[in-house]
Order: sequence, then structure tokens, then C-alpha cells
Amino acid sequence: MKIKEFSLKKIVDLVEGEEGVVESCENYRFLEQGFIPGTYIKMYKKLSGVISVCIRGTIIAARNKDYEKIFIKSSK
Repeated sequence: MKIKEFSLKKIVDLVEGEEGVVESCENYRFLEQGFIPGTYIKMYKKLSGVISVCIRGTIIAARNKDYEKIFIKSSK
């Protein structure tokens, strides 16, 4: 049986196409938008200063600094 290793990252550290699960969110606005621990998330697009992610079938874009307090558990 193979055991997967997981690492804790910030959304800003993910690369395009990388997937993970929300581990914690310290931003109330994002909690209201569905960034609840245990929710699947996928990095959609990174542009200059803006990151788009796909969560619950919706693409949400925000500034890099807004995503600083959201941590993702992703497989290595």
C-alpha cells in the first residue's frame, strides 16, 4: 500500500493546474465565497498580481495579497 505525502502551501505557491484541498482560511470574505476547509480547489490562472482559482465549479479571481492567508493541502 502506497502512502501519499501531503504538503501545506499557500494558494500563491501553487502552479497553474495544481489541485488541492483547503486546509484553513483566515479571510472572512473568502469563507463566504466557499473557501471552507475540506473543499477541493484547482489553480486556474496566474497573471501579474492576480490569481484565478476554480472552487465549487466557479472561477474566482483576486489579488495575490488577498490569498496570502488561505492554506491548501496538496499532494506532492
